Amino acid sequence: MSLETQLRRLTYRLLNSTVRGVLTVLQDSGGLQLIQATLLGDDDISDPVERLQEYGFTASPPLGSECLLLMVGGTRSHPLCVKVENREARKAVLANVQAETGLAFQPGDVALYTTNGNFVLLRAGSGNLILHSPETIRLQAKGIEIHATENLRYDCLGNGVHFTPLTRTDYVIGATGSAVPILPPDINPDPAQ
Repeated sequence: MSLETQLRRLTYRLLNSTVRGVLTVLQDSGGLQLIQATLLGDDDISDPVERLQEYGFTASPPLGSECLLLMVGGTRSHPLCVKVENREARKAVLANVQAETGLAFQPGDVALYTTNGNFVLLRAGSGNLILHSPETIRLQAKGIEIHATENLRYDCLGNGVHFTPLTRTDYVIGATGSAVPILPPDINPDPAQ
């Protein structure tokens, strides 16, 4: 085989080592997700393709999402899905974050999100963490602790309580609250006592 033929084959493999596609089938019942995709400008990949995800994170993207497939060795005998993105879901969460927080995404911000409006936003500039759900947030554990060093506030439709290290203020939005000095609870660091 001539050097020119070998270089042509190598070039073909390099040019075809990554391919973009559109997610058409998602199987999420095994150890690894399996997908099928329509490749852009090409035929479908009908055999299941393994989708590699980061350890500690998993997601089931909506069908129609864009994906990037890595063709190991430049051949289609064993493709791997290495990235999936959904433009509409991302665009919706950007708008939802701005509507709910009044803040636009800034460089360094990180968000986890779903298509129904849930998001967890880690703000890089302020260091704030914002957890948002259009429905219910459920915490379930053997023990739940909430600690604040400066203030703790919670309310339901404008009726609320605001704690600082020295005061507790019950309030109704639009009314004057009543501040009451509070003492810290008896905290025993030794659970055996």
